[in-house]
Amino acid sequence: MAKYSANNLIHSIIYNQFIFRNAYPADLVVATDSSINVFELKRDRLTSIIVNQIEKEIRKHLYYSLLSERVVQKNVPEVFNFYLVCLHQGNKKTKDLISNIYESLQSRIQYPRKNSLIFLEYELRNGTLFLFQA
Repeated sequence: MAKYSANNLIHSIIYNQFIFRNAYPADLVVATDSSINVFELKRDRLTSIIVNQIEKEIRKHLYYSLLSERVVQKNVPEVFNFYLVCLHQGNKKTKDLISNIYESLQSRIQYPRKNSLIFLEYELRNGTLFLFQA
């Protein structure tokens, strides 16, 4: 997260099972005055079976984060990062489908905010958890 300069992590607040309004709870949210970072954790690989669920989560988090009283903010933060964390895989087709859905949903928001989708994958190697950007 530190590679995005707008995150200003030194002044961040971390929430577990955070609900923006009446949306699905986000597994983890890291909020600052200038950014909202939502982490959705998936236990398995991304498959076409869970794409509809992910689309609902993305939609609600994107839109409700604009209106949430629960996020510490003077104005709506300038950056919204949606991190989709899943088991390591090679399923580019599903990632492309989710990316297209995300692009379509975020393009409808008429607010000057940078919205990003970041795929993070994890795997266990010799009992050690590795997390990397896909």
